[in-house]
Amino acid sequence: MPSDDGGASDAAASDPPGDATAPDAGSPADAAPPGTRSTTVFSEDDIEDTFLRLSDPTLNYGGRERMCSDTTTDDRRMLMRIDVSALPVGAEVVAADLHMWTGTIDSDASTQSATIYKMLESWDEGEEDTAAGTASWNERKADTPWLVEGAGVGSRADQAMGSLVPAAFDTEYVVAVEPALIQSWIDEPAGNFGIAIINAGSDGACFDTTEYSDEAKRPSLSVTWDAP
Repeated sequence: MPSDDGGASDAAASDPPGDATAPDAGSPADAAPPGTRSTTVFSEDDIEDTFLRLSDPTLNYGGRERMCSDTTTDDRRMLMRIDVSALPVGAEVVAADLHMWTGTIDSDASTQSATIYKMLESWDEGEEDTAAGTASWNERKADTPWLVEGAGVGSRADQAMGSLVPAAFDTEYVVAVEPALIQSWIDEPAGNFGIAIINAGSDGACFDTTEYSDEAKRPSLSVTWDAP
């Protein structure tokens, strides 16, 4: 869950390899001795999130407290980007978990799967709530269209990097994300365009965003890694 200061924080894992001692919480990530295993939590200060909506193709939702995804005549697709630059170059990702809370009404839950995909194009979160701006269904940045509108395949990869079934409303879901995804962001920071979360069907789901009033329910990412 998000750290108290809203930024990336380190937590020592039990039984680190060899005789190395994992760093205390809050110590610099690059101070860990080689082979030390640590977990760093990235919270709202490290995350940008929004969603795109087919029925309002020029509008931006980057300032909204909830984001939604479904596949209907009014497609909605969620975008998230997590800055993991606090991790040192050469860190080896062992595991990663995305923490997300579904919204507080019945319709925010879904029995259908929502799938995580790697984004292949950069985009701007925007600061609007149902107003013209980017990112939108039509544009990823101001005056810059998506290669495939709505962050479709081509603007995102088609290989799943994780999935969840958010079947209960007002509930925290911890989603295992492929370590290779986070590793690619460490190895090539300029290629970190985040993820898209696409629902499998018409029964969509909605989640709290980094703008949500309850800080404890904002999204976060925990990454377990071995120091280089």
